[in-house]
Amino acid sequence: MQIQCPKCQQRIDYSGLAPKFCSHCGFALSSGSASDATTTFESGLPANETYTPPTAVGGYRLLEELGRGGMGIVYSAIDEKTSRQVAIKLLPHNVQHTEDTVQRFLREGELAASLSHPRSTFIYAAGEDDGQFYIVMELMPGGTLKDIVKSEGQIPFEQAVDYMLDVIEGLAAAHLAGVIHRDVKPSNCFVDLEGRAKVGDYGLSKSLVHDAALTRTGAFMGTPQFAAPEQIKSERLDARTDVYAVGATLYYLIAGAAPFEGDVAKVIANIAAEPAPHLNERVPKIPKALNQLIADCMAKDPAQRPQTLDALRIALAPFSTRQSSLADVGRRIAAYFIDVITVNLASSLLVFPLGLCVILIGSEWGDPLLKQKSMQWAIGLLPSLCGVLYFAITESRGGCGLGKKMMGMRVVGDSGSTPRFPPALLRALLIPGMMFCATGIFPLLVRTPMLGSMNDSLPNHAITNTLLARVFPLLGWLLTASCFLTIRKSNGYRGLHEWLSGTRVIRHLPSRAASQAIAIPVTLPIVAETPCTVGSFQILGNLGQHGETQVHLGHDDSLGRPVWIYRQDVAHETGFSPERIAVSRPHRQHWLQGDVMDGQRWDAVEAVRGLPWSQLVSRSQSMSWLTSRSLLLQLITELQSSLADETLPQNLALEQVWIDQSQQLKLIDVPLNGPVTANSMDAADIRAVELLRQAVTMCEPHQLLPGHALDFIEQLALRENEASTLTWAEETLQAMPDRPSTLGWDDRLGILAISMCTEMAVYSSLVLVLTITLSTLCSLPLPATICFTTAIMLTIPTLLGFFFRGGPVFHISAIQLRRPRGGTASRLQGAWRSLLVWLPWLASYCSFAAFTSFTLQTTTGGPQQDPAFSTALTFITIGMLASMALHTGAALFALVQPQRGIQDWLSGTRLVPH
Repeated sequence: MQIQCPKCQQRIDYSGLAPKFCSHCGFALSSGSASDATTTFESGLPANETYTPPTAVGGYRLLEELGRGGMGIVYSAIDEKTSRQVAIKLLPHNVQHTEDTVQRFLREGELAASLSHPRSTFIYAAGEDDGQFYIVMELMPGGTLKDIVKSEGQIPFEQAVDYMLDVIEGLAAAHLAGVIHRDVKPSNCFVDLEGRAKVGDYGLSKSLVHDAALTRTGAFMGTPQFAAPEQIKSERLDARTDVYAVGATLYYLIAGAAPFEGDVAKVIANIAAEPAPHLNERVPKIPKALNQLIADCMAKDPAQRPQTLDALRIALAPFSTRQSSLADVGRRIAAYFIDVITVNLASSLLVFPLGLCVILIGSEWGDPLLKQKSMQWAIGLLPSLCGVLYFAITESRGGCGLGKKMMGMRVVGDSGSTPRFPPALLRALLIPGMMFCATGIFPLLVRTPMLGSMNDSLPNHAITNTLLARVFPLLGWLLTASCFLTIRKSNGYRGLHEWLSGTRVIRHLPSRAASQAIAIPVTLPIVAETPCTVGSFQILGNLGQHGETQVHLGHDDSLGRPVWIYRQDVAHETGFSPERIAVSRPHRQHWLQGDVMDGQRWDAVEAVRGLPWSQLVSRSQSMSWLTSRSLLLQLITELQSSLADETLPQNLALEQVWIDQSQQLKLIDVPLNGPVTANSMDAADIRAVELLRQAVTMCEPHQLLPGHALDFIEQLALRENEASTLTWAEETLQAMPDRPSTLGWDDRLGILAISMCTEMAVYSSLVLVLTITLSTLCSLPLPATICFTTAIMLTIPTLLGFFFRGGPVFHISAIQLRRPRGGTASRLQGAWRSLLVWLPWLASYCSFAAFTSFTLQTTTGGPQQDPAFSTALTFITIGMLASMALHTGAALFALVQPQRGIQDWLSGTRLVPH
C-alpha cells in the first residue's frame, strides 16, 4: 500500500498499519505517537491542524510558503521599510507547546548567526512579535538541492560532489566553532545565484559546549532517511554524525532517492540494523572508488567512516570538477623518476639472489653458454617485469605509487575513479614499459645471436659492449618521449599512453584552510562608552570615525553576536542606500537594521571578526602567495560586483580591506580613523583599480614571491585604470597554478630525482664516450685524458646553467633562480651554481672512467701492476666515494632547506617556484 505525504507529495510504501510520519520530510501524518517506545520523532505541524500565518511579522510582510521542517515553516518575505527580500522562519503557535521547543528554535538563530561563512546561510535577525517567534535569513534564489532533484532527477556525480564540497566547507566552519549540524539533508542545502551550495537550517544543531541540556535522553531529532545510526539510537554524537549525513545526501543527489525508503519505522529499523545499500545498485556506472567512499560514510560504526570533514573533502576531491587539477609536467616527471629509482632498488634486491640461483643451478647444467644466456636474461627481464607490474598494480589499487604519492598526484580514469587493472597495465606497458625494454630486453636480443661467435673474444669487445649499453637507453628515451608528442595545454597535458588507456594524472589542490593556517587576532582598539541602545542593539564602544561617520561596536542581544553600528548626522549623511542595503555577498558586511534616532541615522551591520590586511602585515602575520592570491580574487570579485550594482564605497583605502578569522576578505564601507581620501572624487573604476594595486603590496616580500606572481604585479602596474583591468586581473590570477610560493622537500626531491635519472645518466654516458675516444683514437696519455675529459664535461653543465639560469631541470620543474634579496639571479650566477653542483662528481668520475678505460685496454703484466698506477687508482676511487658522499650530504641538506642548498649559499641564490 501507499500513502502520499500532503507536504512533500512523496509516496510512501508500507504494509500493516499506516505510518505516523513521513520518512522523507518528517511531517506528521497522524496525531498518534511513533510505535517505537524508546524513540520519539519531533516533527513540525500535525496533520490534523492547519496554521494560518500572520500577514506580517516583525516588520516583514510574508509572501509565500517555501517549505516546512521539524522546527518551523519558512516563507519568503519583504522588509516593509527597505523592500529587501528575505526568508523568514516561523515557529507556529500550535507547536510552541514546550519551553524546550522554543529554546531550540531560538538557539537555532544564535548558532547560525555565530557562523559568518560564505557557505553557510546568513541570519539577519530573530525575535518575537505578539507571541510569534521568527528568524530572518537570507533568501536563496536557487532553492534547495532537493528541489533540483525533484525537478531534474539524478544529478551527475561530478556536479553532486561539487555541491557537497561546498556543504562540507560550511559544515567544517561549524565544526571549528564546536557546532554539529545533526540535520544535514538535501532540503537543508541551498543554492545561490552562482550555483554554489550553502548549508542552512540549524534548528537541530548542537553546540558541543553549551547545548547539553537541550538534548533529551531517548529523543531522536532529525530526518530519519539521513540520520546516522547513533542519532537514531540517541547515543553520543560527534563530527562523524554529520559525515554520515553528507554521505547519505550525496547518495540522494546521485541516485535520486534516499538510501533507505519506506515508512518511518522501517527506515529507522534499517538504518539501525542493516548495512547501507551501495550506490552502484541504483547507478551502475558510478566510479568504484566513489561508490565505496559513500558506503564508508554511511558505515554503522563511526570509527569506519572518514573521521573528519577534511578527510572526506580530500577523498572526494578527485571526483570534483574544481578541487583537483591536471598535474603539471615537471611534477609528473619527478614522480616518474622517483618511481623508477624505487623499482630499480627493489629489482636489484631480487636480481642478486636470482642470479645466484642461476649460477648454482647452471653449474649442474655443464653448459657455460646456457648459463651465461640465463644470467643475462634474468638480469635484463626481471627489472622490466618488476617495473611494469609496480606501476600497473599501484596505480590500479590506490591510483599512485611512491613517486606520485610524494608529489601529491594520482592516476584516475575518465570517470574520476581509480583505473582498473587492464587500463593501468596498458599504461604501464607504454610508460615505463618501453624504457625498461630498451634498457633491459633489447640489448639481449642484439647480443644473444652474437654470443656464439663472440664468446671467445668477449673481453676484447668490452668497450663496444659498454658503448652499446649507453645507446639503448637513448632509444628508450626516444620511445618514451614519443608518447608525449600529444601533450597540449588544451587537452590537459595528456600523453599518448593516457589517451589509449583512458587515464589522466591529477594533482590534489589544498583547501583554503589547508593552504595556510594563519591566526587572525581580534584586538581592535575600542574606546569604551556609556552603554546605550539604538533599536535592538546595545552600543559597547567606539571603533573609529571617518569624517562625520562614527563606527561603534555593538551587541545583538537577540542573537548573542557582535555588530557594527554606523552613525552620522542626518544633515550630513543619508545612510546606506537601498542598493547597499540589498547587498548579500560574502565579501561585504550584511546590513541588519537601520533607522533615525535623535537626528542621527544609524545602520547596524555584521561585525568583522578580524583585522585590516595592512595591520596583519605590520604585525608580521605574513601570508603565502597561495593565500594572498585567494584574497586578491575575493577582492576583485567584490569590486566587480560593487561596480555593477553601484555600491562601491565613495572612499576607498587599503584600511577598508579586512581579513576575518575564516580567512575571508571583507570590504567595509569606510576606513576606521582614516581621513577622506583624495581619490574620493575619481571615477568608480579608477578607485577600484587603485585599491587593487594597494592590496597587491600586502603580499609577502617580493623576494619570496613566485615568478608568475612577480609577472602579474609588473603587468598590473602598467595597466590602465579601467574596469577591464579587473577582468584581466581575475583571469590572470585564476589561470595561475595552485602551487605554494615556497619550495617544499617534495619539490627538491623531485628535482634531485630528475637530475639523477637524466643529467647524471647523460653526463656519465658522455664521459665514457669521451674517455674511450681520447684514450684510443687520439692515443692521449692517462693524465691528459683525465684533464681534457674533465674540462669538456664541466663546460657542458656550466653552459646549460648559463642559458637556463641554473640548468634545464629548473626549466622542466618550473623553478626560478633568484637572489636572496629579490630579483632574478644573473646568468653568471646560474652558471656558477651549476659548476658548483657538478664539479666534485664530474672530476672524480672522469678520472675513474679514464682509469677504467686504460685498464680494459691493458694486457696482463701491464700498467695495472705498476705500484704508482695502483696508488693513483686507489686515490681516484677514494675521491669518487668522497664526491658521492658530498653529493649525498648536499642532497640531504637540500631536502631540509629546500629553498637554499649548499650551492645556493655559495652562489648567492635561492630557489622559488616560477
